[in-house]
Amino acid sequence: MGAGCSAQYGYPLNVKLSEELNSFGSKIPDRCPVIQNAVSKSIELAARFPRADTLDRLVNLSEEHFKDFRRDEGGHNVTDAHNELRKLTDEQILNAKLATTALFLAKESDARKKTLTGYREYLLPSIFGQGRSWQSALNHSDCCVLTFNYDRLFEIAFLDHFKDAQGCFAVAQFPLYGRSALNSGIDPTLGWESKAINIESNRFCFLKLHGSAGWWAKKCATPPNEKFRDYCAESPQVPTDLFQLEQFLAANKQFYPWEPLITFPHEKQLFTAGLPVDFEQSAYIEKIWRHAAVLLAETTEVTVIGYSFAELDRDHVVDNLLRKTPKTTRIRIENKDVEAVRHALETYPDLQGRLEFITRTFRRIPRATPAINFNAKSRRREEALQFSLRHPPSSALLGFRPTRRRNRWC
Repeated sequence: MGAGCSAQYGYPLNVKLSEELNSFGSKIPDRCPVIQNAVSKSIELAARFPRADTLDRLVNLSEEHFKDFRRDEGGHNVTDAHNELRKLTDEQILNAKLATTALFLAKESDARKKTLTGYREYLLPSIFGQGRSWQSALNHSDCCVLTFNYDRLFEIAFLDHFKDAQGCFAVAQFPLYGRSALNSGIDPTLGWESKAINIESNRFCFLKLHGSAGWWAKKCATPPNEKFRDYCAESPQVPTDLFQLEQFLAANKQFYPWEPLITFPHEKQLFTAGLPVDFEQSAYIEKIWRHAAVLLAETTEVTVIGYSFAELDRDHVVDNLLRKTPKTTRIRIENKDVEAVRHALETYPDLQGRLEFITRTFRRIPRATPAINFNAKSRRREEALQFSLRHPPSSALLGFRPTRRRNRWC
């Protein structure tokens, strides 16, 4: 799921970055100095790199500036100037993450007042059907959702979609991102010694490939070679206002402080290239992208909704996601500007013939409309799945999954 899924609900499409940050910065109350500082520093950085029209590109240019400095120095000796610039670059990236977190959490208040039609009338019914039991819907879904978005609109819509469940069966009674619900890899019920990213196989999962606003990570005080992390993934069930975020950040002065579990493309590319990087988010990125590759290697259908394949991250996404799919898998591109996406993907000849482009905004589409024509074997699996949805599952059907999953990538 790309930014196009969130644009109509007030979230930025990453264009006119300086204007977006300036507008947000003017609304931050004086009692939130930590957030004010992060946003103002990001605005200053954007002024230094006026050609950066997205936060991703901005922090990438900051990192490239550091690499140019190292190259001019000879790239061998670690000087005081090197250490100072490295520290400054890291602070700039952290400020950009804090500004992103604050901006996206602040936008949730207005987004909750909207109907989120694209999620509630298209995406959720197409994944979970029309049933009102969230546990049954998750157990029987033959889809997985992968998203690049930092926002929590999918989760907000999910909680509202299944709000009728009450008492001990209410979805709010379970860790939203844990294995019993969205299966996103972060489960607070695990002890500290098990603070790894845990995703249950062979069932629905919702993977946030670049992390999320409202998610936090920190290094633990362990021997350096163990690299344990602690995670905190706040549920959007209750809105987080800026003052609550400010209080958390102001108290975040410990030796191993929490950082936003947000990853920019250049950080992800460093890690997946096998380079020896060790930042707070690296353990999360490793496991999430590895699991995403496994899912895509078994899929029969991929639908890409609202993702533009920007040049900065295009090669990495194609190599590590689309090229992991079987060569028989059809890839469906849903975008309001399909010609731009078609042009962006023209340089990948191995994908041609598998791509289907559909001009469409993120809105309601009847579930009865098939995404592609399944072959006979896939159709039998689909009919078997629909049977399991229509009839109360026996113990034999509780674990039923098609061996090849249809993954909707949002």
